[in-house]
Amino acid sequence: MPLEKDNDLIYLNDSLTRAIGKITYLTGRILTSDGPPIKGALVEIWHADNGGKYVYQKNDPGSTYDTNFQGFGQCLTGEGGYYKFRTIKAGLYNGRTRHFHLAVAIPAGVPDIARNFSARPGGLQNPIHKWLSGWRALFCGFAISL
Repeated sequence: MPLEKDNDLIYLNDSLTRAIGKITYLTGRILTSDGPPIKGALVEIWHADNGGKYVYQKNDPGSTYDTNFQGFGQCLTGEGGYYKFRTIKAGLYNGRTRHFHLAVAIPAGVPDIARNFSARPGGLQNPIHKWLSGWRALFCGFAISL
């Protein structure tokens, strides 16, 4: 895991060289099932680099991992429950569709949930939205801007 864990995955530490790939913004909002935003939820993302390699593969023999790509990021939601990440378009990993992994940890005192899931582009038709809509204590909406 990289030591840097901010919400900008395209620059690592103080490097002037950015990660290879199309800049992408992943934004969303964390709400309770009743609608109020959740302040202070920890949102984490991770995904493959432009070449389809994950950060844990960077030390593999012959690895082509982009050493300028952070690979993992986190941020806390603000008053309105919003989060935003600047990253790159996820690479193709072992022939799978491009995807982002998200984890959400809800602060103590807020009912119920901390969950992990994979998010794939596709808007409200995406099966993940149908799956999330069944959760009692959390709705995690997101948008991907390429």
